[in-house]
Amino acid sequence: MSAVPTQRPISRLLLAGFVALVGACASTPPSLDFLDAADQLALDAAGAGALEHAPLELKYAREKLGEARVAADGRDYALARQLAAQSSVNSELAMAKTAAAKARDKARQARESNAALIQELGDGGQR
Repeated sequence: MSAVPTQRPISRLLLAGFVALVGACASTPPSLDFLDAADQLALDAAGAGALEHAPLELKYAREKLGEARVAADGRDYALARQLAAQSSVNSELAMAKTAAAKARDKARQARESNAALIQELGDGGQR
């Protein structure tokens, strides 16, 4: 009979440790770094000139990011992650469209410069 009383304190200690471990895991919120990453991409797109060259894509990115934050606040982390990914895609699209627009502008400027040089050469270089 002396073996039974010593086993109960050990099993109670194990049970208490298990409950504490489960409680600690349940109270630790998941990392929300994906929201910060999506936010940074939207800021980068805006800084690159997306407001001028890709305003709709930037607007959609910001809207999806806002929806992701609401989902995270409601502890729907799977939805928050999905919406943040959509925001990131829209931000990347905005950056790509901005880069393309800037490249088109540079190409246009180069054509105009070349045309002016050709005109100048056609005039015999007199100006």
